[in-house]
Amino acid sequence: MKETIRRSASIRCIGEFELRAMRAAGVAPAGLVQTLKGLGLERMQVLCEDATVDLRPPEEVARLIRMAERHLYVNLLCEHV
Repeated sequence: MKETIRRSASIRCIGEFELRAMRAAGVAPAGLVQTLKGLGLERMQVLCEDATVDLRPPEEVARLIRMAERHLYVNLLCEHV
């Protein structure tokens, strides 16, 4: 996945941001956001049932976590700027 993202300047990725699964896999939510940002996916948008929210990583990771806790999960759309 990392190589695909690096080679594709116009890529858009959507993934489920689900805290229980991340914790079970030993993945820190803030670490995942930092990895995505490090791959150049600096524009992030939270897609959940009642809102679409632009997110400024890494400053708003706590907000993303709160949203995921409230909804059990959220979808995270990431793209190159």
